[in-house]
Amino acid sequence: MKQTTLVVLDTNVYVSALLNPFGKPGRLISNIFSPVQVYMPVLTPEICHELRTTLCYPKIKKLVKMEENDIERWILALCSFGYELIPKHIYPTLIQEDPKDDRFLIAAIESGSSLIVSGDKHLLSKHPFEGILIYTPAEALTYLDLS
Repeated sequence: MKQTTLVVLDTNVYVSALLNPFGKPGRLISNIFSPVQVYMPVLTPEICHELRTTLCYPKIKKLVKMEENDIERWILALCSFGYELIPKHIYPTLIQEDPKDDRFLIAAIESGSSLIVSGDKHLLSKHPFEGILIYTPAEALTYLDLS
């Protein structure tokens, strides 16, 4: 049996996948959330909160065609499938340009994940970070041999 690989996904990857399930983020998400579960997303309360907040923006909510109760059920389903992590340590600011992006680096550090997938330029500029690869969805599909 193959070992499950933990992967940290930025909020923009989840949102992009919902907006276009056939795009690269959508293909990545569908492979990660496959029944085989070779890959498992890492979720923290901060990541879930950001995802919930982003999906509830009126413009985004209209585009993804989800009501708030649907969004909540979707996030609960993510949590039941993913690896839930509550960070145990306090870190100095890791990304000066956008400290909110620290949550993804911290999730990877504390979970032992070796991969973050993001479309965010601040996160991508940190590649590699202390041995953690930071790839776009397209790069991650290739790296994980899912393309």
